[in-house]
This record gives sequence, C-alpha cells and structure tokens, in this order.
Amino acid sequence: MCSKLKINKKLFQGEINEISLKRKQRFKILCESCDKEYSTYLAIESTKKNPWMCKKCGLRKSFSTRQNAVVKEGILFNFEFPMQSTDINGNLLGNYQKFKLQCLSCKKEYETTISNENSKKNRLKCASCAIKLEWKEKKYRSKHCEAFKEAANRPEVKKRQSELSIARWNNDEIRDRMLNGQRKTRSTDEWKKAASERSIKWHLENPGKCSFKSRRQGYYISKLGIKYWFRSSYEFRFAKILDEIEGLLWEYESKSYKVNIDNRITVYLPDFIIPSRNLIIEVKGYFYPDARKKWDAFCVQYPQIKKLLIRKRELEVLESGESFEDQIKKQCG
Repeated sequence: MCSKLKINKKLFQGEINEISLKRKQRFKILCESCDKEYSTYLAIESTKKNPWMCKKCGLRKSFSTRQNAVVKEGILFNFEFPMQSTDINGNLLGNYQKFKLQCLSCKKEYETTISNENSKKNRLKCASCAIKLEWKEKKYRSKHCEAFKEAANRPEVKKRQSELSIARWNNDEIRDRMLNGQRKTRSTDEWKKAASERSIKWHLENPGKCSFKSRRQGYYISKLGIKYWFRSSYEFRFAKILDEIEGLLWEYESKSYKVNIDNRITVYLPDFIIPSRNLIIEVKGYFYPDARKKWDAFCVQYPQIKKLLIRKRELEVLESGESFEDQIKKQCG
C-alpha cells in the first residue's frame, strides 16, 4: 500500500485527492500535459523523471530541458551519449530506424541511424569525414595500414587481382584504351626529356647501385674511354667482344629509325651500330612479341641495311672463340 504518493486530481473515478493502491496495481489516469488517458501504476510513476505524464510528453519534456538537444526537420535529437531521438509527437525512434542528418564538417546530408551514431568515434559526421578525421591519428593509420598489407598479401587476394588484371587485358576495348593512353603520354618530347633527366639524376646520385654484380644493368667504359649505360648484361658481354676486335669502332643507340607497324609509325632504336660496315646489331635475351614484331618490320622496310641478331646461343659461341666475321657470314651472307 502506498498512501503517501498523491495521485493527480484528474481521475476518471471523480475528484479524489488521495487513493491507496498497490505499487503494481495498474490504473488509468489523464496526462497533465496533453489531457490524454494513459495506463500506469505507482511503481512507474515514483521512478519517472516527469511523473503524471504520458510517455510522449515525458520524453518531450526531458529532451527540451537538456542543453545539447537540437530540433532538426521535425526530429528532436539528444547528442549526449547514448544518443537518442524522438519526433515532435514524442515517438521515440528505434535504434535502426533511418533518418537524415547534416554533416557538421562538409554540411552535406547523410543517412544514418541511432545505433550507427552511437558506435561512431566522430559522431554527427558523414562516413568520409569521419574516416578522414580518424586517418589523421597515427595509431589508427598504422593499424589499418598493417591490415591492408596483410589482406593484400593473401594468396586468394593475389589470385583474384591477377585474374581481374588478365580479364581486363583480354578485353580489347580496355587494352586499346590503356595502350593509347601510354602512347600519348610517352610519345611527347616533354615526357621523354623528363624521363631522361630523372634517369640521369638517379644514376648520378646512386652510382653504387649500378653494377652488373648486383643488377642486370650498369655502366661500361669502352676502349675509347666512352662511358655507356647498358640495360642488359648481354649487351655488356657483347661490348667486351667488340672491344677485343682491333680497328673496329662501334656506337651504342646512336641512331633511330621510323617503322610502320599496322599503319602506325613507331621508332626502332638498335643496340649497336658499326658505321664502317653499315651493320646494325640487336642483342636480345627474351624476345617479347612486340619487340619481335618491330624487328621483323624493320628488316622488311630497311633491306639495304645489314642486320645481325645476337641471342644467348650466338653470344656463347662468340665467347667460346668463334670469330665475329663468321657470325656475320652466317646471318648476312
């Protein structure tokens, strides 16, 4: 029995000042705010912050009294943790009920839920702004970078990426678009000049990294004292053979020739040129299909020039003692 708690005078039974009821004995009463009937009992009313009010009016009053409450588009939000929201009628929105908010950083509207906002570190911000703020933190950045590396190194991820790249390359439209983009950028004089300057600068700053002992490319000084940069160890070995021949002068990538391949003009740059014999020498390890196609087109379009192709087998034969003249007779006649 609870006779000390005074019940609202607006009871259906009439004008009664006091009534003795059990704590969990349910009864009906009128709301002091909206004068609507609602069902309650003394145990609830004694613990409520706003007693003798229905659920809607009690929520509305509690939200309006808080300092951090904001009304936006008919929804009343409490930005204290845990975040809650209710509409103008006092209906409490569910944790997973979607609604729109304006991001405090970029001022753009985004869709969210109460549960999503409570779980975010940077609340009241859209996904992109929240990630940008978190990415500035060193711990968050290092943690996610390690996770990205681990995910990228998984065998299934590598396999999937390889399959996607092969599928893209097998698509004629995508492959042509990629090749055309490379040709446009790399065919300009500005790109060639910048690439040459970058290469020269890197090799001058890192002379110790340019050696044939550790890499398949490096510097070579000819018998005339000219310094060349070779991109292949085969070129390095063949240049030694040429320097051993007395009275033979050679040049490295000194002249280029225009070649027409499938109605497209491209440039062929031979490896070695011997001007005294009108001889061009191409040194190849693995012959890629594009390089083979360019070599065949050059042989057809410049029949007046003698050509010599040096592969691994020919290089080993020359190093074993066969004369350079015999190799020319075999290929050029």
